[in-house]
This record gives sequence, structure tokens and C-alpha cells, in this order.
Amino acid sequence: FVRIEGGKTFQLSRTLAALLKALVQDAGRDDGDLVGWKSLTYIQSYLAAEMGRRFVKHNVEQHISRLRKTLKFEAEVNPRFIITHPSFGWRFALRKKARV
Repeated sequence: FVRIEGGKTFQLSRTLAALLKALVQDAGRDDGDLVGWKSLTYIQSYLAAEMGRRFVKHNVEQHISRLRKTLKFEAEVNPRFIITHPSFGWRFALRKKARV
């Protein structure tokens, strides 16, 4: 089960949970206060390791779309929290943790 910003609790499939976990990690291309951009290759590798199977570009794009729909309709969260950049990939609009 997942809850975002103290909102509604909702359930994700194993694949969507792994995708969300990949998107919120502070990894990837860094360009500011939000967690880094995740390339298609990064997401494919992450999902393959988590799920034990290969993910082609179309699979990743379908799962991004499903995650957005789930955020909107089940969690009542703005699906635009998942940001897409044509050159950098995807990321979740989440601020990085403060570094001490």
C-alpha cells in the first residue's frame, strides 16, 4: 500500500510499485531540487532487476501511463507528479532529502 503526501492510501501492482520506487530514488541526471531524471535504460534495468524479466520501451511507457491513471483515479493525486522530458526521461516531482 502507498500513500503520497498524507493523502489517500492505495494499492499498486508489483510492477507499478517497482516503477514508482525507481522514479522517487535520488539517482539519475541531476538538475536542481527534485530527484534526478531516470532514463529509459535506467528504468528498464531497474524493472528487470526487480521483476526478473525484460522491459522494452513500449512496456515502460505503458506502465508510466498506468501509474499516472492510478495516481489520478485511485490516489486522487495529480498525475503530473510524474514528469516527462523528451531528452532526460522521467522523474517523480519529489524534493531531494536534505544533505547534512
